[in-house]
Amino acid sequence: MSKNLYKRNGIWWAEKVYQRKRFRFSLETSNFREAQRRLAEKIEELTATHWGEKPRRTFAEIVDRFVEDHLPNLKPRSQQRYLTSIVQLGKTFADVKLDEIRSGLLYEFELSRSLAGAAKPTIRSDLACLSSMLGIAKTMEWLEFNPVAGYLATRAKKGLKEAEPKTRYLDHDEERFLLSHADEGFGEAIAFAIDTGLRKEEQFSLMRHHVDLKRHEVIIDATISKTSKERRVPLLPRAQEIVRHRMLSTRSAYIFPAKDGSRYSGRSNYILKRLKAVAAKSGIKPVIWHDLRRTCGCRLLQDRNMAMEGVARWLGHSSVNVTEKSYAFLRVDDLHRTVGTATESESNIVPMHRA
Repeated sequence: MSKNLYKRNGIWWAEKVYQRKRFRFSLETSNFREAQRRLAEKIEELTATHWGEKPRRTFAEIVDRFVEDHLPNLKPRSQQRYLTSIVQLGKTFADVKLDEIRSGLLYEFELSRSLAGAAKPTIRSDLACLSSMLGIAKTMEWLEFNPVAGYLATRAKKGLKEAEPKTRYLDHDEERFLLSHADEGFGEAIAFAIDTGLRKEEQFSLMRHHVDLKRHEVIIDATISKTSKERRVPLLPRAQEIVRHRMLSTRSAYIFPAKDGSRYSGRSNYILKRLKAVAAKSGIKPVIWHDLRRTCGCRLLQDRNMAMEGVARWLGHSSVNVTEKSYAFLRVDDLHRTVGTATESESNIVPMHRA
């Protein structure tokens, strides 16, 4: 096989005559042993095709196709999450043929990630990434079926589930404490997040041309919306006042810019660290930026009695089912309050039987 190999600019190439046809291709490696292995795979593929068989595709091939065709259509944050999962998946599946991926290998991956300290929701996300790739492989007829979907359903009974929805939100007193310990600029950003429910990426991407003060709303462009759909979010009176002040007090094109007028980096933890520091100073429980968005949803449901459908549109959820799942905990809180009220009123009832 070595006689079919030659180097060009430090990279191994191969030339092979098969069925009276000459094939010439780069093996995309400078390592001789790896070049031999890749050439063997290529010859196996040529042979299989000649006999009417489908060539056996590898994990590396579907990763290349996934990264090239699918990843560019995702938001930067989703791209980063998938790339992180792909790195972890490669530790188990790098040299594996797609048709060799079965429950045994999937369990081996789950176990290795667990021993490395990964949480179960994280492992599930990694496997969901693999499932997406194998779904594409199935569509391309590289694979007969996707084994990951069934594996995830089975392992969910053993605790390999998505993380439970978070329930942290600010009550009105906590909000006052938080704002009283934040400087004016950062306090405005916090209050605006609570009043609009924008995602952090959406809020810090907001520019002057996204604001419509005549209609008292901001436009969330499809390019920054998580669902890739434009939506318009109403501005409550406090949010209107904040936007007007920000547009007068800064020359930046962004409503909430960094100190130099540029956009905050989506990968920076600066905003989160600053919010946690203000929360610690104010003496309330730790809070992250998404908790401010959840606070908005709770206020819309509790203070304004808005229907779930309206909250879903306001927050830009993909469906009302997402909203119902995210805020189901409020119904339990309402039940507790109802029981508490009933208990207080029942304390005045004379018992039927006296001791």
